[in-house]
Amino acid sequence: MKSTSSPLSQIRIPQLDDGSRAPWFEYAIVQSPRLSSTPRWSAVAKTQELAEIRVCVNRSCGKLGSRATLEVLSGIAPQGVAVSSCGCLGRCGAGPNLFVLPGGAIFGHCSTPARAAQLLSGICGSDFDPWRNLEALSLKKMGEEELEKGNPHSAVELLTKAIELIPSGGLHMLYKTRSLARLRRGDNEGAFEDAKEACEMAPGFPQAYICKGDALLAMGDLHAAEMAYSTALSVDPSIRRSNSFKTGIAKLQEMLRVTCTS
Repeated sequence: MKSTSSPLSQIRIPQLDDGSRAPWFEYAIVQSPRLSSTPRWSAVAKTQELAEIRVCVNRSCGKLGSRATLEVLSGIAPQGVAVSSCGCLGRCGAGPNLFVLPGGAIFGHCSTPARAAQLLSGICGSDFDPWRNLEALSLKKMGEEELEKGNPHSAVELLTKAIELIPSGGLHMLYKTRSLARLRRGDNEGAFEDAKEACEMAPGFPQAYICKGDALLAMGDLHAAEMAYSTALSVDPSIRRSNSFKTGIAKLQEMLRVTCTS
């Protein structure tokens, strides 16, 4: 008699460090296109097929920390994995809940950074190192805090350590933030190179073009700065309402006025 393998044997189940099954992992049941009355088990899509992770931020899940989960996933998700918020997914007692597309899998009890990272590891496979990505995210946050305190030198050191970890996601954000820090400590060329790197990594990230424009302004290249700001605006017209864009444009206009009157 010819044996057939069970669909369950083909599913990779995310596990915790002690080898137990992660409590937040659940299967999605989808209907077979050939036998609609017969359900089949489907694993979450592989990285190249994954489109989106939706995090419920409704009242119950919000109280359980879903917004922090959303922030962590947004910070470490690799390219090709979009992260967004959504409304109630039901099953409120098992929150925070996440919904993964395609496939329609629901994950519950994802309330800590470690579990959020392990979730991505279970979806993306062995190429995604959850702890390395969490470490890079932690260094990024510390760098941002130092920058807010007015310590750009410390910020650059922390952000450089994060970049050297080569995280799977958010690398363009690290370069963008280090560009800001380098500009504030007077390293205009370094700020430009970081902003340029961020633009190349994420062409659809308008803040990177604003940083590029700011660095070019500091270097005295007004025409190139204007082009960078224009690119940011074409990528996302709503960026015109951001303080960073308004500040850059105001500086550009002032420098152009001084140039014309001198």
